[in-house]
Amino acid sequence: MAEKKPMKDNQDIADELADLYADLRKGHVRAADVKELANIAGKLLNKSKQDMEYTYHKKKHPGTTIAALEHRGRKDETKPK
Repeated sequence: MAEKKPMKDNQDIADELADLYADLRKGHVRAADVKELANIAGKLLNKSKQDMEYTYHKKKHPGTTIAALEHRGRKDETKPK
């Protein structure tokens, strides 16, 4: 595999995964390695999603705490103060 430039955004992650898939199909990388890299990429994408949601809610409800945002959707606990 050729040396890659550092990933800077979600599109870079998607491009890298597409390259990995192509290399896997050609037999240039092991499936176990691709699995681990895909796992890490999923975590990076999830973190980006969380950051976007947090930013959205902070703009919509200034002064909202992280605890209040984490509570969203939970029915079995009391709201944080």
